[in-house]
Amino acid sequence: MALPSHRILGLMSGTSVDGIDLALAEFNENGWKFIKAKTYPYDGNMRKRLNESMEVSAVELTKLHFDLGHHYGHLCRQFLEESNESADYIASHGHTVFHQPEHGITLQIGHAGAIACISGVPTISDFRSQDVALGGQGAPLVPKGDKDLFSEYKVCLNLGGITNLSFQDGVDRIAGDVCFCNMALNEVARRTGKEYDEDGILASSGKPIKRLYEDLEQLEFFKSAFPKSTGKEWFDEKVKPLLDKKYSPNDTLATLCDFISTKIADQVNLFKEGKVLISGGGANNKHLVGVLSKKLNPRLDIILPESSIVDFREAIIFAYLGYLRVKGTPSTVKTATGARKEVSAGCLYLPY
Repeated sequence: MALPSHRILGLMSGTSVDGIDLALAEFNENGWKFIKAKTYPYDGNMRKRLNESMEVSAVELTKLHFDLGHHYGHLCRQFLEESNESADYIASHGHTVFHQPEHGITLQIGHAGAIACISGVPTISDFRSQDVALGGQGAPLVPKGDKDLFSEYKVCLNLGGITNLSFQDGVDRIAGDVCFCNMALNEVARRTGKEYDEDGILASSGKPIKRLYEDLEQLEFFKSAFPKSTGKEWFDEKVKPLLDKKYSPNDTLATLCDFISTKIADQVNLFKEGKVLISGGGANNKHLVGVLSKKLNPRLDIILPESSIVDFREAIIFAYLGYLRVKGTPSTVKTATGARKEVSAGCLYLPY
């Protein structure tokens, strides 16, 4: 018997710590449809706590885990009430604090039990742990959604806090983290008093710094092959110290855009033609996208879809991963993460 349609609210908090994306979509065995989405910015206090979460005590981190779950639960309830919509399930990625698959650990906070009880909606979370336990990177998890929901694209590229991409290689879906992105761009933009470099205007007025580019090129991460993933702790330890404040912010931003686009092009140019889907906050950075387009093979077409996909693709895909969990269908892709087997990932919490 075919499963009925399910409305699932995807919840995504990225490494840029700029806000929480909520995306409601409906899925069944014949396809899917987008319903509604919204981004809720973090307030200053919560952003500060999240940015400092790797440095606090176990007790403080646990309190943040529960506080964030309560916060997410209230936002989900508010979103559904304001939209006059309903959801059968919430699928929450949570906020990543630690991601060190080489040490067998990954941690996303925002307790799903609190989300479920406050929102009144069954909540699925903890999508990465099983993959890591099976020897995988626990990331990226979007390739399954890319394959099933966006199959018309040769490459699906996400310009989030970290840039990642996925593509089909015969029967296998290959994916991985490519480079830092908004995590670095926002770090430098904040030195000018801005939260981010809108449209890449600051970067467009700068000139790339050869020494900084060369220093970034030497990072060990860029010498390893897929599957690979990284997180904020790598950025803080390895990248951030290179973004020396003796360089002007505009020149640093210009260098970063040049470097990020080169690392993306190195991967995407393995294909000679086809459509490249670009999403994530960086897709709105006109300078970054412009630099990237000049480095891609001319027969590769960059596609900026409707804003709901550009801004909410990852939240939509996590809603889809929640749908697969409800079905009991594998949602991880072992060729993308390097795990020994594929699983229907996620833990379900019921509201009481």
